[in-house]
Amino acid sequence: MGKKNRPRRNTKRPKKTKLATSADGSGWRLALREHPSGYRHWWHVGPHESEGNALMVARRTHSGWTVDPLPPGALRGNTSRQRFGMGGGRPAYLDHPFTCAQCGAQDVFTAAAQKHWYETLGGYTDSGPRLCLSCRRESRHKKRANRLLAEALAAYDAAPSAPNALAIAEITVEAGDAVGVRARQRALGHARKALKAGLKAEKLVRALTASKP
Repeated sequence: MGKKNRPRRNTKRPKKTKLATSADGSGWRLALREHPSGYRHWWHVGPHESEGNALMVARRTHSGWTVDPLPPGALRGNTSRQRFGMGGGRPAYLDHPFTCAQCGAQDVFTAAAQKHWYETLGGYTDSGPRLCLSCRRESRHKKRANRLLAEALAAYDAAPSAPNALAIAEITVEAGDAVGVRARQRALGHARKALKAGLKAEKLVRALTASKP
């Protein structure tokens, strides 16, 4: 096949589709839609769609997104301070109810907590809490207790002594249920070593003995 007979390729670039506008000149809007489960998410809604009009809180202009008057309880967001995830920015925040993945309790990710998380702490806008407040506190307490216990055990391995053994027992008693049964049994042995060395460990021995299964 010669060059003259080859089919010509379409080298024209497709025209850019202009943003649809409504009768009043406003374009696509950012709607906040709510699922029956209570989960809320942002959604782009065109002027030809009537769904979600009651939840629309932002509209797109030449300079970006302009937030309309917010619903009661909502807070205005600052997208310039947000780290965008897969879902884009958050021009406004409303209370977000959710179910704890650990205990099943109902909790609320408040608008104020969202603003602090996304704009002050730098959380991605597509992230959110999975655990309720009590479970998050329990998780932080458990992580801290295990970290301190690991440091105390490392200090004892580096320099076995009665004070270091006493420190292991004290941290284990303070941790409570955050550590396992084997950790408490090990701490009981360290408490008895400290007591044998003349240190005040009677309360620790009694506490660890009472916590044995």
